[in-house]
Amino acid sequence: MGTKYPAHRRGFTLAELVAVIVIISILAGAVSIRIVKTVQKGRDTRRIADIDSLVSALQVYYLDYGQYPDTSGNWTYSTSSDFLSALTSGNYITQTIQDPKNDSTYRYAYKRFSSANPPYAVIGCTKFEALSSMGGTVDSVTLYYYKKLYER
Repeated sequence: MGTKYPAHRRGFTLAELVAVIVIISILAGAVSIRIVKTVQKGRDTRRIADIDSLVSALQVYYLDYGQYPDTSGNWTYSTSSDFLSALTSGNYITQTIQDPKNDSTYRYAYKRFSSANPPYAVIGCTKFEALSSMGGTVDSVTLYYYKKLYER
């Protein structure tokens, strides 16, 4: 009726197992590349939203005080614990805004140029992952997405 196989013939061969493992590895590699790119794009989108929120808070601060927060001629970075503390202490923003990575490469930068004519302030990101072609240099600091705020 049925053919009986010897005990050593049951299961998969080594070649079949290797083929399945190779196919699964290729699929996992393709999926992981898409996940990494999606995560990078999400961080970059958050960076743009953060800078836009900070710009709005800085403009309201300007309306109240007639100038942007002073930096004493230096760049301040989101890696510092007192980054734009004038905005958090004045309730212009509810919490300190930091870059998703917030290290020496990926961070937000702010500076008020009070000696310029007209005076202005700049807020931006020092590094982007997916949008690195957007960069520009402001006072020897490369900002990959930034907004310049002019005092009137």
